[in-house]
Amino acid sequence: VFLRILHDYQLAKEFKEYLSVNHPTLQEAKASMEKTIQNLSSSKMVRFMDADDGVVKVSKGVVLPDSKFRVAWDVSAFFGLLYLIMSIPMAISFARTSVHLGSILVDLMVDIFFIADIYYRLRKFAIVKDGLLISFPKNFGRIYRRDEFGLDIVSAFPASFVAYATGAPGQLYGIFRLFQFLRAVRFGKYLEGLVEIVNTRTRFVVTTATLRVCQIFMIILFLCHWFSCIFHFIGSQEESYDTWIIADGMQEESMGRRYLRSFYWSMYTITTIGYGSVPIVTIHERVLAMVAMAMGAVICDAGLTAVLASIVAKKDRQAGKNNRRIQCSKLFMTTNSVEEHLQARILEYYAFADNEMQNIVEHDIIGDLSSPLKSEILSHFCFGPLRECAYFDEYSDGAIFSLIKTLKPYVAVPGEQLSEIDKECHSLYVFQKGSVRTKDSTGTIANAAEGAIIGHLATLATSKKEGLPTHKLQIELISAHLARSKNGNPYVIVENGRSRCRSMIKNSRNWMEKIDVKVKMGNGKKHKTEIIVKEWRRRQNHVTIGRGEIVASESSSSDVVVCSISDEKGKNVGSIELRATLNALSEADQLSSHELTSTALSFSHLYRLDVSDDRTLIDYISKSRSLNVVDRIPIEAGEGVEELESGNELPSDSPNGGFDWDNPVSLKSLPETQSSVDEAGKRRSVFFVEWADKSNRGNG
Repeated sequence: VFLRILHDYQLAKEFKEYLSVNHPTLQEAKASMEKTIQNLSSSKMVRFMDADDGVVKVSKGVVLPDSKFRVAWDVSAFFGLLYLIMSIPMAISFARTSVHLGSILVDLMVDIFFIADIYYRLRKFAIVKDGLLISFPKNFGRIYRRDEFGLDIVSAFPASFVAYATGAPGQLYGIFRLFQFLRAVRFGKYLEGLVEIVNTRTRFVVTTATLRVCQIFMIILFLCHWFSCIFHFIGSQEESYDTWIIADGMQEESMGRRYLRSFYWSMYTITTIGYGSVPIVTIHERVLAMVAMAMGAVICDAGLTAVLASIVAKKDRQAGKNNRRIQCSKLFMTTNSVEEHLQARILEYYAFADNEMQNIVEHDIIGDLSSPLKSEILSHFCFGPLRECAYFDEYSDGAIFSLIKTLKPYVAVPGEQLSEIDKECHSLYVFQKGSVRTKDSTGTIANAAEGAIIGHLATLATSKKEGLPTHKLQIELISAHLARSKNGNPYVIVENGRSRCRSMIKNSRNWMEKIDVKVKMGNGKKHKTEIIVKEWRRRQNHVTIGRGEIVASESSSSDVVVCSISDEKGKNVGSIELRATLNALSEADQLSSHELTSTALSFSHLYRLDVSDDRTLIDYISKSRSLNVVDRIPIEAGEGVEELESGNELPSDSPNGGFDWDNPVSLKSLPETQSSVDEAGKRRSVFFVEWADKSNRGNG
């Protein structure tokens, strides 16, 4: 092929002259390459080259960010910081003549924890930086020393140990601990880390608005606590008798009642309520009250009010938008005499979009992602089902990835027919969530399982590969003995080769449901069926509980059998009582067509592949195998060949400026005849688009 291309472009003579002139250099390069290949063939290099790039290599003893130990450590660090924020002002303001041994022991434990925290962050705790996991101790230790080490080492000063060793009095003991109070600047980071743990480890979702409100409320509580401690400290340190403690008659009260009274004053002062029941006597107390009111005006009146107003405004704006959409739709449908049942379906869709989908448009979310991320998330949902579909058996992985780029999210409304017998189907659907029921030409009904490919092309390919069904397998689910879960309810997927169907979702142990499946029997007399038990979870991915197998034959009895269910580790997680019967299809049950009528029973989430995109890919692959490589260049790209060869960039506003050379699926038009070489024999640039595809179907 290479020599033919040289001959077409009249470069064979020049190529031979180049070989004769540069023969010694080429011989040296050949020897160097052979040596390199020999080195690459060594056992160590082979093991290195065979290593999985997707596996992150972690040094021994390094703790990953999502490990259970790291989560427990971060939660402990958050509550340890809360303890420091609350206890240090209390130790200074409400100090006793001597420090209690129990308090010293607790403080010493907290000090040891945060000293250990510094060591772990230097040597043990891997971090995620700019989306990249950094697991080598020298790397994440260097980042920690640069960003956080200075403040942490100062705030880790073991004040409790020093105070206990020197016998410092209670108030001086609290002043010693002010070094540790510097760690309070880490509160926002610790709180966001705790929220991330809640979002990823539990079923609860903390929104940004909720996080901001929690931050404001906690800041207000901290300020009230700190100002109450300062207020009590001023009242207890004045030499004269006209302080708020004396004026309020609190000199004989316990420390707890004094704290409650001072906290009450700081609360109504910072929130700018100004009840005024606690007397302000001295100049220092008045100055403190003015500072508290100024900070309260900023935090409460401006901060909290702004956050709450923003949340209410956002909710009100979205509710107003939804309400206006519904009202305008009602007016439009009434004016144009739209049938009532259609009006009801449209209003049901709006309710689904507002309540269930929460006004989230998946198409916009995926469209905002970069091309690699978009392909990756679509591949996560659709590559497995497409790869298992018989229609794509002859496609390479690269061809399937190209088709995945063209998939579009789709929501089917209840009653919508995605495919219908004896009607042309222009799309293939990858079923994700919802409820879709299929019916064949004899009226047999089945529930489609998640991941099913819906469309006539898929059923046609399956029938060509495996043939039409010859037997009917009836599985009667009687009861199940599975561990109860608070997260969702179980259901069953019956898998026969490429065919899959599912049961209804169960909320009790007595299932009592019959599932009819038409299967193709092989040469053997027995048919093996896999039973997959999954757990349905609202607005979450369904979880596989376990798998089991049953074997049925025409001669087998219809007695009840127990199917053992095991998880992925082989551990038994329960059992299902069922009855399986296998019979040859009667003449009335024989299928006359491979086509199915697929109807959505509820709002169902799918990904749609237009058949035209698949035809475009097939046409491109077919022409790439039969035509000269030059003819793969789109017609509109021909004008820019000379400019590209000369080294000049195409202008952005030219027809070729917006052409995507990396996306072969977008090649909608191809030249019909082979391009000729100009008379001067100048070399023309050739664009190669390589496809490692097995497909050779011209018409799909």
